[in-house]
Amino acid sequence: MSQTEAFAWTLLFEMPIVLAWGWHWRVAPWRASLAGLSASALTHPIAWYLALTVEPGTYAQAWYAIEAAVWGVETLVLKHLMGLSWRRAAGLSLAANGCSALLGRYAL
Repeated sequence: MSQTEAFAWTLLFEMPIVLAWGWHWRVAPWRASLAGLSASALTHPIAWYLALTVEPGTYAQAWYAIEAAVWGVETLVLKHLMGLSWRRAAGLSLAANGCSALLGRYAL
């Protein structure tokens, strides 16, 4: 899978989650869209690059470390762009990123 295809899958999995929770929390759809797109656009290229540089035999540990870093960065982006509390931003980031990470790793 190419990076462009992987990014498209990331958005396909994450954006509905961000938009649905944004709607639930009464965040303007344009703000939720901007936040979700910005979070993924910021983290995906870096995570992709780091995943390609992992030495054979250490991929599982590296995958968890990369995803944990992505979760942290996306939490910051969602908090500030959607105006969420830290708790909500962290939960939303975990749900959205967890969905795309697990589906991307095991289903595709």
